[in-house]
Amino acid sequence: MNPSELRMPPEWAPHERTMMAWPVAENLIHPERHREVRAAYAAVANAIADFEPVLMLTNTDDLVGARRLLDGRIRLLELPHDDGWLRDSGPTVVLGLPEWDTGGRRERFALSWRFNAWGEKYANWELDNRVPIALADALNIVRLDVDLVLEGGSIHVDGSGLLLTTAECLLHPKRNPGLGKAELEAELEPLLGCDSTIWLPWGIAGDETDGHVDNVACFVGPGRLLLQVAGPEDDENFRRSEANRAALHDWQESSGRTLELIEIEQPPVRLDPAGRRLARSYINFYLANGAVIAPVFGAEARETDERLLSCLSELFPDRRIVPVDGSELVTEGGSVHCITQQLPVRPD
Repeated sequence: MNPSELRMPPEWAPHERTMMAWPVAENLIHPERHREVRAAYAAVANAIADFEPVLMLTNTDDLVGARRLLDGRIRLLELPHDDGWLRDSGPTVVLGLPEWDTGGRRERFALSWRFNAWGEKYANWELDNRVPIALADALNIVRLDVDLVLEGGSIHVDGSGLLLTTAECLLHPKRNPGLGKAELEAELEPLLGCDSTIWLPWGIAGDETDGHVDNVACFVGPGRLLLQVAGPEDDENFRRSEANRAALHDWQESSGRTLELIEIEQPPVRLDPAGRRLARSYINFYLANGAVIAPVFGAEARETDERLLSCLSELFPDRRIVPVDGSELVTEGGSVHCITQQLPVRPD
C-alpha cells in the first residue's frame, strides 16, 4: 500500500466512538489527588457518552472503581497502560482512499507512532508504547507501524490538505533527533493525506509536552484556524502569540493560500502550589458527534470562559456546547482534548 492513499479525517468528521484511558493513580503528577483526577476524567467521558459511544481502557485493578464512576453506556476494555493521555499514546486512525479497499469497503488504519513519554520526561512508558498495538487488535483495525516518535496532541489536520504542528514540539531533540522540517513533512504528509504543513514556532508557556499544538491552535473547518493569544501583560505568551501570528502570515505569503484566522483570549494565568505556571488552554476542547466538550476554569476565568463559549457557539452553530471543569485536568498537565482520541467511522 502506498501511504499517499491515506487520509486523516478532521475531528469534526463523524466518529464511531471516542477512546479514552483511565488514569493510573501512581503515575499522576499529584497521586494524592487521584480521586479528584478520576472524577474529572469521568465527567468528560460521561459528557461525551450523551453524544457517541465511549471506550475506556482500564488496568485490571481499576475496573471496579472506573465502573462506579462511569456512565453505564461506557464500555470498559481491560488493557494495560501507564498513563491516561490516550491522545498521545494511542493510535491515530486514518482512512484509506477509494483506491484502497478491502472487500469493496474502504479500510481504516491505525498509525502506531513510537511513544517515549514526551521526550523521556518520565521513566515508565513501556506499556503506553504498546497500547496502539493492543488497541488496534481489539478493534480489528489494520495497524501501520510508524518509526517516528510522535504524540497525537502535536498535530491537527483540516481535512483539506493542511497539517498544523509546532516546531517547539516536533523538532525537540528528545523525539526524532536529526530530522528537520523537510524530513518530517515527507514522512507525515503522505500518512495524513496532507500537502502542506503549517509550522507554528511555539505552543503555550507551562506546557510540559514541549508545546503541543492542541493547546495553542486548532482547525475549526477547512482553512479556518482558531488561535489562542495573550495580551502584552503576559510577556511570555504575548511573545509566543506574536511569533505564531507572524508564522501564519509568512505561510500564507509563501504558499499563496489563505487562512481564516479566529483568535481567542487565553484564560487568566494560574500557578500551581509550587509556583509553576499551569498550561491553561481554551483550544483543548473535543469535538464529539453533535457537541463540543469545552474546558472552562471558573472563578477569575469566568469572563474569558463566557467569551470562549460564545465563540464556540458561533463557530459550531449545529453542535451543543458542553462546558466541563478543566481545573483538575490542567494540574496534571493536560485537558479535555489530551485525554480523548476519536475513532472515525469507516465510509461504506
